Amino acid sequence: MAIVPTISVSPDVSYSHNLSHRDGTLKKSQWKIFNDEELLSFTTALKKKWLLSDVGWGLHFENKTPANLGVAQDHETLVFVAKFVNDKNTWHGYPADHQRNNQDIPPEQIRRKWLEAKVLPLPKIRKLGKGQPCSL
Repeated sequence: MAIVPTISVSPDVSYSHNLSHRDGTLKKSQWKIFNDEELLSFTTALKKKWLLSDVGWGLHFENKTPANLGVAQDHETLVFVAKFVNDKNTWHGYPADHQRNNQDIPPEQIRRKWLEAKVLPLPKIRKLGKGQPCSL
């Protein structure tokens, strides 16, 4: 896994951009947003407590509205949820494909936070939870 230098987000949290999710690697989802927007998705997730112990979930916003942030492993299907993982106190992330990978479905407690904060409407939350097609 190709990782660029770590960025200190807080005294005990670091983040690194995983280059294999930016360089067109086959069978890897790809970010379509800039590095600083990816980092903002992560720091927002940190601030809003969308991170669990070693896994977190983020969204990309344009004009305060959730927007697509990348493509799935097929490099065609647009996705709007980011998954972040903690590896030895350094986080990195990738565009998550909730339709093809059950492990990319945000857990209920995260989906509930998004619903309560009115970040996503109930129909999208339900589809995410069931791994059904769901677009913005």
